Amino acid sequence: AQIVGWGKNETAWTLDYVELPGDPSRDEVWALLSELLNTPLYTSGGKALHIEATAIDTGGHHAQDVYAYVRSQPARRVIAIKGSSIPSKPVLNKPSSLDFDWRGKTYKRGVSLYSVGTDTGKHRFFGRLNSDAGLPAEERRIRFSQDLEASFYDGLLSETFDPEKNRFVKMRGKRNEPLDTWNYAYAAGHHPELLIHIKPAKEWDAIDD
Repeated sequence: AQIVGWGKNETAWTLDYVELPGDPSRDEVWALLSELLNTPLYTSGGKALHIEATAIDTGGHHAQDVYAYVRSQPARRVIAIKGSSIPSKPVLNKPSSLDFDWRGKTYKRGVSLYSVGTDTGKHRFFGRLNSDAGLPAEERRIRFSQDLEASFYDGLLSETFDPEKNRFVKMRGKRNEPLDTWNYAYAAGHHPELLIHIKPAKEWDAIDD
């Protein structure tokens, strides 16, 4: 789980990166996640920062566990996502309904699955890292906590773009969870109730106040 704060012009701060131990099929792991999502972080001035949205990947063998967790809505704006490597796809796409009966009628408390344009997010991430090069810390658009371990950065830079394949590929022996979770945090910021990419400056100022 990667906690990212957002500001004007999509300025990003990675505030924490946490690995929750255990099997995702066990309730206690999801309880740990709920505790993480509902515990505010505090600025140096004492202001509480609450997590406003969470995107959880449904890939792998635990999709049904993710759906059950999202259905329970244990925290603010928890959504189920699935990555798509289709070039130029939007960061967060309109959701499709997963919970419906044989007549096609959706359940009131059904789960919606959002498709994430993973390559689009990664292009933006690496492009901004490149444009940040040489800038002082306070002018960079992507910033990181000083408490993150070296392995986090190794995972963050675990993929490169292959122009012949027209997609990102993971380097041999690397773990890419830090990059994936940053990308999913970016997608969470595009939640229809947040829309960090088009939020007016006056709304950011109101949040700062």
